[in-house]
Order: sequence, then structure tokens, then C-alpha cells
Amino acid sequence: MRRLLRLLTRSAVFAIVTLIVAVAALILSMRLTAVQRHLGEIITALAQRPGHFFVRVGNVRGALPWNLQVDRVEIGDADGVWMVIEDAEADWHPFDLWKPFDHTHLCINVDRIHARRLLWTRLPIKDDEPDDEPFRWDKFPRIIAGDLVVDEFDVGEGLLAGGHAVVRAHGNGILGEWERGRLDLTLERIDGKRGQARIDLYSDGSPPRFHGSVVADEEAGGALAFLARLPEAGPVRLRVESSGPLGDWSVGADVDAGAIGKLDAQAHIAFGPSGAFRIEGTFDPVARQRDRYLVGPGDPLALLLDGAWIPDHELRLDQARLNADG
Repeated sequence: MRRLLRLLTRSAVFAIVTLIVAVAALILSMRLTAVQRHLGEIITALAQRPGHFFVRVGNVRGALPWNLQVDRVEIGDADGVWMVIEDAEADWHPFDLWKPFDHTHLCINVDRIHARRLLWTRLPIKDDEPDDEPFRWDKFPRIIAGDLVVDEFDVGEGLLAGGHAVVRAHGNGILGEWERGRLDLTLERIDGKRGQARIDLYSDGSPPRFHGSVVADEEAGGALAFLARLPEAGPVRLRVESSGPLGDWSVGADVDAGAIGKLDAQAHIAFGPSGAFRIEGTFDPVARQRDRYLVGPGDPLALLLDGAWIPDHELRLDQARLNADG
């Protein structure tokens, strides 16, 4: 997750800085027809780092610079395009882009973002170059989105391990302002399958504490099952709640996979140098799974995992127990 954040942040920051350099001149000249005609080409030429990432922008129009309308945006890396945005429009505040007295200096303040279609095929590839410094939450650009709507959010097989889903997304949020951050996002399947999810996250304090919940319900063969690499899991319902600072983060999860069983677990995770985690809970397999693994009928199985997880570096299990009474 932190690798993805670094990659996305790096791409966003580079594009934003490029826009900052050009914004003063563009504001004065955007009303010129010639500039409007070639604005997409100008952004495409600037927003790239050969061999690492690129942003290709199609025709740009609208009541520039406060209203931007773009036919097509492609985001890619050395392996090609991994995200496509079609027919996008944004009402934003370009004069809020640069905050000289803010700790991040960058602020994207958008009243409304709408896209007809967003296609996300895979994660960006890992950059082999060493990071100049570790990812820092306090350097994340400030992003304020008043209203975000994607009519068709197409999640490809590269993200869902062979699955595919098309959802409608609607939400809002404040990122990078962690003392009052939030993300409220609703997803609903629109491809003939039943499924919906609600993500409600918020942060407060300094250092920041992160809280929130994720609630989802999807029929058999849905995106959640493919995301977990369990395509035969059956219908899936889940509720995850979390709270606390990253150094001592608590997570509770209730997951019901109709063809596998029910999981009720509590976890404590330290995102930091130690990476320590502890997971305790119960797992109640369905009858077919109990027969398959010779567990037999009885009470739910008790589980315990102790270890450490440092993303991109280490996953260590010091203790793993699964106890059954049957």
C-alpha cells in the first residue's frame, strides 16, 4: 500500500509542479484559441518522466482555467497504460494550488469532479530506483474534493486476479489534511451483478489517528472474492472497523463468505520500525469445508497469529495457532 501511495504521490506531485510553473502564463493566455487547442499536448509533453511514468492528455476545453473538460487522460509507466479516464470535467480553484506557508505547499481544491468512465487495469510497476526518503504522510499533497462522481468505474482483471467489475462511484473527501481528513465513498455494481460497498474513513489529531469502516455485500463471483484470490467463496458480506494511530492500529473484521465460512477477528498492527501485529479471533467453516479438511462438526475454530509485517521488506510469523474442538 505504501509503495502504491509513493508512486501515485510522485506522479501527482510531478504533474502538479509542472502545472504550477505554467499556471500563471496559462491563466493569462487560456482564452486564446491557439493555446486551448494545444493545451493537452503541452501538458502531455511536460507531465512525463521517460522510462518511469507519463500522463497523456487529450483535447482540453471549458471555461478555463476554473472549469476543465478533458476527452481522455492516460496514465502509464514503462509497461504501458494502467489507467484511462474518459470524458472528465472538474470545477476547481487554480489560485489555491500553491500554498507557500503550508507544510506541503500543494493544494488541489476541487468543488466537483465528474468522469463518464474510469478504467483501472493494474497497479503501476515498482520503481527500481531507491527512494530519496521514506514515504511521509505529512508531505502528502492536500486534496479537497467536494463532490466526486464516476459513472462507470471499470476495474480490470489485473487488479482482481482474473475477475472484472464495473461500478458507479460517488463520494467526497479531504486528503493530506490529517487533523480533519476524511473519505466518504459509495460503490455500486452496475454490470448486472448485485453488490455495493461503503467506505467511511476519517483522521484527526497530530500525529494523526485513523478511524473508519468498510461495509460491503456482494453476490457469488463478485469482485471481493476475486480480490481475495478466492473466486469460489460464494456471496460475501463484510464489515471492517478500525481506529488508532498507525503505531498502534486496531482493526476488527466480520466476514461471511457463503461457501467458506464466517470469520470474526481483531487485529493490532504497528506500522513502524517493528511492524508487529497480533490477530485473534474465530473461524467457523461451513459443513463442506469441515468435511474437506477433516475438522468435523463443533464450535468455531480459534485462531491466533503473531508476527511482524514491514511492507516491501518483511513478513514474519512468530506464532500461528488454529484450534478445533472436533
